[in-house]
Amino acid sequence: MVLYATAESIRALVGSYESRTRYIYALCCPQTLQVRYVGCTINPQDRKRIHTHSKPTAGTPLGVWLRRLRRRNQRPFFVIIDRTTTERGGRELERQWIAHYARKNGALLLNRSENPHFPIGAGRVRRFVAS
Repeated sequence: MVLYATAESIRALVGSYESRTRYIYALCCPQTLQVRYVGCTINPQDRKRIHTHSKPTAGTPLGVWLRRLRRRNQRPFFVIIDRTTTERGGRELERQWIAHYARKNGALLLNRSENPHFPIGAGRVRRFVAS
């Protein structure tokens, strides 16, 4: 069976996606309470579960940090810090919050966008995350 979508139904789907609330969130260190990562999501519950219970991406600064926390039986705190109802607004707010916390915390922020010169290499990643 082949289903055909009308232009009107496609516009309705796109419109409903674009108008969904975007949540800007921070992952905080459970020991220091410092913000270590800033992200954007339309489903905070799923995103929290992914960060706290799923296998982290190997070799990324965030993944190395999350693995280290898990070995200590710890989880990051997941905090919603802002929200907007547009996709463009979500991307812009995320960039603003990353810039804010990068200035506040310096090198402790694990977002790749904040560390374009980040050394990708397992040993160097571990040393960076440990600091």
